Amino acid sequence: MNHSTVKSFTFGIGLFFTLPLVYGNSSSPSSSDGTLYINKSKTHKVAPVKYGFHYEEIGMMGEGALHADKSKTAPPVAAAEYVGRMISGDVNFRNCGRSGATTVDFLPERGADFRRVEQAISELRDISYGPIVFSIMLGTNDSASRGPLGAPVSNEDYERNLATIMARIRELCPEAIFVLQRPIWYSANTYNGAMYLVEGQKRLVGYANVLIGMAEKYNDVYMGDLKGYDYFRDHHLKYYFAENGNAGVFYLHPNESGARKLGKRWARAIVNAIQASERK
Repeated sequence: MNHSTVKSFTFGIGLFFTLPLVYGNSSSPSSSDGTLYINKSKTHKVAPVKYGFHYEEIGMMGEGALHADKSKTAPPVAAAEYVGRMISGDVNFRNCGRSGATTVDFLPERGADFRRVEQAISELRDISYGPIVFSIMLGTNDSASRGPLGAPVSNEDYERNLATIMARIRELCPEAIFVLQRPIWYSANTYNGAMYLVEGQKRLVGYANVLIGMAEKYNDVYMGDLKGYDYFRDHHLKYYFAENGNAGVFYLHPNESGARKLGKRWARAIVNAIQASERK
């Protein structure tokens, strides 16, 4: 019986949880920290794998903003649980996210946010071996018209920032595998601590094409979930919190049920990437 050890950590930036959700709702680091270990039994020999989740959360999504107990209900928590179920293994995860952060915040040269990533990588490399898989969901805060650092971020800068972040991770982890998760929908009147609105929504849609192009360009980059954007747009009344903002009631952060839906989508994409990498 072969066992694979999977480790993961996430970057949260954004609107949801802190992997946040919306800029201005929370400024504290995500509390969902841990190391992801997945012991996987397979009928054929497979090298041990380490997984790293990198979530960029829009608003407080990753962090679980507005949740009564985000340590149990945030999307990264659900994602780790679902990955474990899908591969029949035990999972722990590490969340390196921070509410309100953008791709600019996570640039290696800026320091604080990326240092958490470096520390997580160091810890993971000390306790296991094999490639680390980084599930990255960044872009919600980048799309804002005003508020978060660097916003609004153009498509060109969005791609350049992600490429810079991944390049540094490759230096630390030559066998790293990346899963780029598409940021999910928010309402066109989203305006709280930061201003998103229609223009932000348009930028968010444009980022999807950037992610698809990067997954096609790099051999170690896989496209994550793409359909969640439309799904949550169509079901936001059921799966989002209704929040009072400067332009009326807006929808930005998934509620507990929405977080589980999102986590399951992330998990499915992560497992698909793992399987695809094993076939190479």
